[in-house]
Amino acid sequence: YLKLDLTKNFVIRTRKEKDLIQPFGSDYLQKLKTFLINKKVKSEFRDEIPLIALGHEIYYIFDTAQSEKTRVDEKDKKCYKISIKRKLWKNEIKNFN
Repeated sequence: YLKLDLTKNFVIRTRKEKDLIQPFGSDYLQKLKTFLINKKVKSEFRDEIPLIALGHEIYYIFDTAQSEKTRVDEKDKKCYKISIKRKLWKNEIKNFN
């Protein structure tokens, strides 16, 4: 579940240079590239993971992590459950043949 202000222009996209995330439980922003490396996401998948972003700040990384800024607590009146159907990623299709 995520807390998001849907009046803002969030987009679903893959990563770009200069992307940042404030990891859940953290007080600081971190480069997305560093975060994904530390989470041991394979390099061939890093450019294909869907993200919810506002500018260069990442709020949610599908199946991987969410930002501290999306933390839901008891005072929040609205929160959202986000799901997507996962298709085979390009690299998985290559390995599937």
